[in-house]
Amino acid sequence: MELRLSEGKYVCDDRGIPISDSGDQEIVDRVLFKLTARQGEFPFLPNLGSRLYKLPFEKSANLRNVAYQYVLEAIDDETEVQVQDVKVEVLDDSIDLTVILIRNDDSIRINLTV
Repeated sequence: MELRLSEGKYVCDDRGIPISDSGDQEIVDRVLFKLTARQGEFPFLPNLGSRLYKLPFEKSANLRNVAYQYVLEAIDDETEVQVQDVKVEVLDDSIDLTVILIRNDDSIRINLTV
């Protein structure tokens, strides 16, 4: 079981005890953590995280392909899900991503902003 995260912080119950997740939510939490953590920030786990933070410096013509590759790299050790698609929307000051995963023939959507 994974501990629930929200905006980079553990979610606690009214007693201050961290709440854990299971099933699809556990996978979403784990994948979201890997996608939002910058690869190389953890000295003893240099491959943990993603390079999605580099997207703003990529050429817009290749953005979707690069984002797809960065997502694949970040969650390559996830055996319960497969990446079906990555959708990219470029806004004025950010990039919105929708990562679509497949687990047991079900679709899981994860939205994040870079």
